Amino acid sequence: MTEREKMISGELYDPTDKELEQFLISPAWMYVKYI
Repeated sequence: MTEREKMISGELYDPTDKELEQFLISPAWMYVKYI
């Protein structure tokens, strides 16, 4: 399970993960946030 998947599912995740960092600065974050 990726750190992004953990974050979305409410599990503990590593906020310093590089993939997650890119995801959080992208417009996709707003879409996921309001689903």
